Amino acid sequence: MGKKHELEVWIEAEVIDKSGKVIQRHRQKSRTWVRNWIVMLNRFMKNSGASVTKQDGTGISISYSIAIGTMLKVNAGAGIDTWGILVGSGTTPYSPDDYALANKIPNGTGDGQLSYGATQVFDVVDDGTSLSFKIVRTFSNEGSVNVTVNEVGLAVYANGYNILVARDVLSSSISVPAGSSLVIRYIVKLTYA
Repeated sequence: MGKKHELEVWIEAEVIDKSGKVIQRHRQKSRTWVRNWIVMLNRFMKNSGASVTKQDGTGISISYSIAIGTMLKVNAGAGIDTWGILVGSGTTPYSPDDYALANKIPNGTGDGQLSYGATQVFDVVDDGTSLSFKIVRTFSNEGSVNVTVNEVGLAVYANGYNILVARDVLSSSISVPAGSSLVIRYIVKLTYA
């Protein structure tokens, strides 16, 4: 029997209190690319435009004529809560037709909000048996009450539009106490040996 070659995506989360101590960890396999991602990937490979659904529910056609780097950009800056890694409190089950989080937690410093740090995309690492890279974002709770995270998403910035390409409902809720931070990592990994 041959070796298993698999492309997989994992979500990792850590809640870090104000003293820097990790108080909660979560890890689960991401299984929830949405229709937008498959349509965009197909159209890029065909060298043609793609019809996708924006986070507000309206359909758009994005052109292939723009460089690929502007089509799959996820490294959103601090304070941007429309693309990059997004978090929400919704528990609506996943559907391949999802185009937005069920209940996105907005960027901000008030109660029920999280301060969105910059989304970072790290270089590919080859460990001799797999290739992987991480997409990471830190969220800070600067309010006075706990914030509960139940869903995580990944949205790209494509031709000036913010398009959700992945949405996962977490297998268990994550509580982010006031004064604490939440680090979310998407890990894309190809095992080849």
